[in-house]
Amino acid sequence: MLVNRVPSLLHMAAVKVAAIVYMREDIQDFEKNQIIRSFFNTRGERQWEMIVRQKLLPCALPTELQEKVIAIMKPLSFELNMWLKDHIQFVANRRYDIYIVWNSFGMIDRSKTAEGLINSNCLPIDHRIHLAVQYKMWTDLLDLFEEAPWYDEKSRLTLTREALSVYTNRLFPGFISNIKFLVERRQYPSQPPEWPTVGTVPKIFRLVEKLPSSNGFVLTEWLRRKDFICDDDRICLFNLDVGEREELLRKIPFRMLTLFLQWPLQTHFLEVVDHLWPYLKKEEFSKLLALIHSKIDEGWRDFGYIDLFKTFWSRSPLHFQDYVQKKNLLTQEASMPHSVIINNFLKKLSS
Repeated sequence: MLVNRVPSLLHMAAVKVAAIVYMREDIQDFEKNQIIRSFFNTRGERQWEMIVRQKLLPCALPTELQEKVIAIMKPLSFELNMWLKDHIQFVANRRYDIYIVWNSFGMIDRSKTAEGLINSNCLPIDHRIHLAVQYKMWTDLLDLFEEAPWYDEKSRLTLTREALSVYTNRLFPGFISNIKFLVERRQYPSQPPEWPTVGTVPKIFRLVEKLPSSNGFVLTEWLRRKDFICDDDRICLFNLDVGEREELLRKIPFRMLTLFLQWPLQTHFLEVVDHLWPYLKKEEFSKLLALIHSKIDEGWRDFGYIDLFKTFWSRSPLHFQDYVQKKNLLTQEASMPHSVIINNFLKKLSS
């Protein structure tokens, strides 16, 4: 289960073209429009699609590739906006000055993007120092301190510990007491932390392995709080031991399946859900149907969501289907109108 597949050549070509077009300054200007807001927002969808098509005209792309490029704009927009949200304290409104490194999946390579920012002059040096701490780039951190002689040895240690504490507390709210010992026992930055990496796997999961409390509990709570999955999370998830990953899936099946509805993990959704039917609640099944329907309703074309909806429904246990079909939510549960929408959509599909 969960083999980390290599993207197709069509996907990689589409991502390459889409990233170049999407990061153009005029496209970014358009996205910053307060009325349109962003590509992944449904408002102004016709406008942005028309603009993108105009930008692609000189490229003379094959029709299939062009449509794939247009479909990828929404996930690229979502990815960049989530990255900006996570780094707002550093980048603010400097999106034009930032060189974003996109990988072949169409996700931001956060480590390489951070490395570029740390080694550029587009950010104040204090921000670059904080980024170096956040991404555990200790060699770069030492070089930055050489550029900032006003930091003596004590203030360097204090700043590094504080930055690392803020970062880890943001990742693990409520677990800072467990993480604090990792921060205080090291002499940063000359004595880097002990947790290693696995290839390009971010240090976050390696950090968890050093915690004195149960790894499974901390990982479960961390993922439970996740609103979206970035490339760092994807890499970590696929590099977990099979047993650890399956335990996570069983403990929080609904949360994990919502993450597998996000770009670019949708191809794994049906594979994963087939292992989770015994652990999924009927109410959660209804919510997942609603999430897939919202993708269709909001015009996401990065995946075949209509076919996904049909297959997910057809593979589901009969008592789950009965729950959705028989529930008269307009009169019984006004707080869950999504099930009414689902029933209407199912009727439309079967007609």
